[in-house]
Amino acid sequence: MKTHVDIDERVLEELMRIGGFASKEVAINTALVEYLRKLKRLDLLAMRANVPRVGDIDALRAELRDR
Repeated sequence: MKTHVDIDERVLEELMRIGGFASKEVAINTALVEYLRKLKRLDLLAMRANVPRVGDIDALRAELRDR
């Protein structure tokens, strides 16, 4: 999908230099994908905080260690 957006050239140049990208398109698409992954991880971590813990974590760790 083609779109017109204003992007800070300094940020884009730094992204391309550090990431070793050959084109602006690849740099921007990769950055978007990575940012989306980060948001999804944060969302999962937030959901994890809402799950009640059941059982004895120390006993579970000991059981796994003894295997």
